[in-house]
Amino acid sequence: MDAMRFFKLKMFLLGLIMILLLAVTRPTRGELSLDSELLIFEEVPVVVTAARYEQPITESPALINVITGDELRRSGMRDIQEVLRRLPGMEIMSSKASQIDVGVRGNIDTLYNGLLVMVDGRSVYQDFYGMTEWEYLEIGIEEIERIEVIRGPGSALYGANAFTGVVNIITKSPKDMKGALFSGGIGNWRSRYSDFYYADVKDNIDYKFSTGWREANRWENTNEDSLGIGRFNTVVNYAISEDAKVSLSGGMSSGESELSITGSGGGNYDTEATLSYIKVEYRKTDAYLRFFWNRTDFDSKKQGASDTRINGLSNIYDLEFQDSFYLDWLRSHKITWGTSYRYNTINSEQIDNAHQWNIFAGYIQDELRLSEKVLLNFGTRIDYHPLTHEEISPRGSIVYTPKKGHLIRLWAGSSFKTPSFVELYSRTTQGLLQVRGNEQLDSEKIYAYEIDYEFPLSPRVKGNINLFHNKLDKLIEPKTVGLIYSYYNSGEKDILGCELGTEFLITDFLRVFSNYTIQNVKDEKEGGIDRGVPSNKFNAGLDFNFKNGINGSLTLHYVDDYDMTLGKVDSYTLMNGRIGYIFPHKDLELAVTIYNILHDKHRECAGTGDEIGTGVSLGLVYKF
Repeated sequence: MDAMRFFKLKMFLLGLIMILLLAVTRPTRGELSLDSELLIFEEVPVVVTAARYEQPITESPALINVITGDELRRSGMRDIQEVLRRLPGMEIMSSKASQIDVGVRGNIDTLYNGLLVMVDGRSVYQDFYGMTEWEYLEIGIEEIERIEVIRGPGSALYGANAFTGVVNIITKSPKDMKGALFSGGIGNWRSRYSDFYYADVKDNIDYKFSTGWREANRWENTNEDSLGIGRFNTVVNYAISEDAKVSLSGGMSSGESELSITGSGGGNYDTEATLSYIKVEYRKTDAYLRFFWNRTDFDSKKQGASDTRINGLSNIYDLEFQDSFYLDWLRSHKITWGTSYRYNTINSEQIDNAHQWNIFAGYIQDELRLSEKVLLNFGTRIDYHPLTHEEISPRGSIVYTPKKGHLIRLWAGSSFKTPSFVELYSRTTQGLLQVRGNEQLDSEKIYAYEIDYEFPLSPRVKGNINLFHNKLDKLIEPKTVGLIYSYYNSGEKDILGCELGTEFLITDFLRVFSNYTIQNVKDEKEGGIDRGVPSNKFNAGLDFNFKNGINGSLTLHYVDDYDMTLGKVDSYTLMNGRIGYIFPHKDLELAVTIYNILHDKHRECAGTGDEIGTGVSLGLVYKF
């Protein structure tokens, strides 16, 4: 073991020991009274993503994690993806200051296209590459109420893009944000950000508005820009009655960023992009009708080869309807059903012609409570795509709560992912190489099974064990045959894994967590593309929010080494921390955030990724 690797290991163990020592330290008798009540389970979050309606997280048919807005604020991170690192099973790949890709359970790559990301139920998935442009989200960090994360297939409710997981970002209502708020900060790598929010309530109308700007230089060449994006977002709600309302929202983000690509035309690109949306929604009790329009306009030029470009203009028009009702007066048998229509258009110099898709879908879900301890949930969805035709995605789960604090969840289901526009219609030339899409591609498939057990270790400590098995088939992989580079359904993977987690509520203002993921990813076909991922990952951290105004967090992430197509990613240890102070009148907060405290310089993407160093930033939040 070389000196640097030994140093990293020592720092990792030191950080772990510090967290464990804090975790086992007993608070004073005045701070903590251990009795027979399971205090760690007293607050049960309400979630909406797993079943498409509000329910206690203990009744969710799928394993779901919640990151609250307060946890996001105390982390000090301006990238949502960085906060997702703390969850077991999440694959995070930071390539550039402007690009952090997110995957789930053994599935990750640059421009990863198997994760559905939504903002208040609106998909922000881009169909051209099939990716999420996280840095171009129209919302600001301070307006996020919570983030719900499903680590597992979600096509039974959400269709093609929810292949390996779902991330639903839920924003605060205008009532919760009433007043004005400014947030700003500055740090090394010439990183700067500023955001302004205003919300108010007038009779039956409430509204909010936010705008912001963010910029940063490259990690390696600190004299060159990596990110410079401005945004705005607005929401207006009108209450028709106590149980019915109409909402209108819209926003835009525009700017420049770096983009790292490892597939066709691989390399680093300078991108100019503008993303915008409009959403209209009518909601009454358990039913809603929603329409949204997403528009993306982008132009990317390869660094060092400006004649190599990737550009496009896409539009997504989406109409959805959903309703729920009970079949019995005891309200133990609930049916949820819905239908949707999506019209996609794309025009790009990198594809053969302009294309349009008409996509139809319908789904139904049956929730049946057999007793106070047993809850069944079964559902299926049918999607029709003009090229891959009918896709059926079933799902079933059993939730058993033998006693307070104990929960056993059995889950099985399947998902699919349709090919992207690039995979279907590419038509470019790179030197002597001809890049051609393949309109004969089939959808990728995943068949998943998992069992989850949650249990108390003491009144303030809970544990979690999750076992999962994912079987992936017909994976789309690029291949070069002669002088033709194209895409084929040639990949198969078998993924077995285990996720262990603990959470310790030391006091009402101090929480410690840890989790460990071990997974085995096996390529079932010889010669398949190497989609390497780490076999071992460990996360630990603490969140604190003291009554004297001091608050913050400290997180530790260890990721094992692994091989990618373009090379090896060495193991690394990443520790991030923030400490802030809220002044007595609670209208001003100052904070210091340090990214990569241990200064473990590393790369998370082989071939095109930058080396990541240490970042320090100062931030303030002022409410008036």
